[in-house]
Amino acid sequence: MRLRVGVSYRRGDSLRGLGAFLNRLHRMDDVPFADGTLSVIVRVNADGSGLPEMAVSRPLRDKDFDVVPDDEAAGDPSRNWRTLAVTAHSRVGLLHDVLVAMAEEAPAFALAGLTVAAVYGQTVLFMVGRDRSAPHQDAGLRSALPHRVRPGDRLLVAIDQRLSAKTLDGPAVLDDQLLLRFGVRTPDRPGVLRDTLTSLAKVLAEHAPPGVQISGLDVWFVLLQVVNGRTTRGRLTIRLPGSPEQWPHWQAVDWAAVERSVSRSAALAARAEAPDLRAVGWWSSAFDDTVITTELLRTAVPAPLTPP
Repeated sequence: MRLRVGVSYRRGDSLRGLGAFLNRLHRMDDVPFADGTLSVIVRVNADGSGLPEMAVSRPLRDKDFDVVPDDEAAGDPSRNWRTLAVTAHSRVGLLHDVLVAMAEEAPAFALAGLTVAAVYGQTVLFMVGRDRSAPHQDAGLRSALPHRVRPGDRLLVAIDQRLSAKTLDGPAVLDDQLLLRFGVRTPDRPGVLRDTLTSLAKVLAEHAPPGVQISGLDVWFVLLQVVNGRTTRGRLTIRLPGSPEQWPHWQAVDWAAVERSVSRSAALAARAEAPDLRAVGWWSSAFDDTVITTELLRTAVPAPLTPP
């Protein structure tokens, strides 16, 4: 059994609790268990002088994730891109069967992007790709695709739409934009995400490069979950305004300070609703364990090749 434990840490925090936990794990080594003994190996990944130097990285831009080429979006008005949304009962092998059926029923469809989600026992597939076949041939897919999978799958092609590259690419942006990964875990309450994002916008405005105005957030991606009916957990990707000349300023931001400021605002918002929450019997100031994480999306830069 492999146990992986993640600990939220900010500069200046104490790790006494983590130390006590690791000490207990060490004490379990060679303890009799079932028909044998436990063997415990603990590895801690942290910055230290004994570790090799971290690989060089660079920040990622929104253009790094483009599916539609910019030149095509600027000059091709044809509706050669196709978006599909497919739902079916979840089962093992469903994705394989759907992709095989798509290859047989729509051979001209070249898959460019795919997102899969499970919602209450249903698998939802969002697909986008280039399709240069005649649009009048699309109508048969809605009726043909369900017959290519099991009858019990109850497959439904909810969306099958043709789009031009310009429509799919969205409004043109003159400059590339850096991407900020934002994570939040907080006790669920009405308006918690709205309040957190409002606080984030205010804090980003305080740390923005000179001349960059932030009146709202350009949310590029969002994934939200409510865990155990009482905790909201979200991951968002936000596009940061500013030209490439202003990127060094964003890279130099103390993101740990941003996290502390947003967490403090979330705690104050929770305390403001204390009378209503205390009435249901579970609120306390210690219960608001809001955790905020912020970091620029980065990718490793390949190291230069050295001759043997």
